[in-house]
Amino acid sequence: MSQSIDEALTASENCGGGSQASSKMDVTEFLNEILAHGPVDVLEVERQARLAALLGDTKRIRESKAFREARKALGVQSKHEGFGPGSRYVLSLPGIPCAPS
Repeated sequence: MSQSIDEALTASENCGGGSQASSKMDVTEFLNEILAHGPVDVLEVERQARLAALLGDTKRIRESKAFREARKALGVQSKHEGFGPGSRYVLSLPGIPCAPS
């Protein structure tokens, strides 16, 4: 997974000016990579996005237009797992089976 993070960092650094279209493209590629092997906790997705310089330090992915557009384009699904303090939200791509817990 660190290889895809490095690729995302490189893509982000090479993106001159950070236009909206390239941001959505970078985010779409990032989400495809991170969700390719199954559901991922939304907090982990946000952590990895910050490391890849695709998300601000205090911003959530739901607050980012590029992430909202990329999620919609990819059909990313959000699911709440569990109850109470141990519950979490996970993101997944359609058609990617859930890994056993």
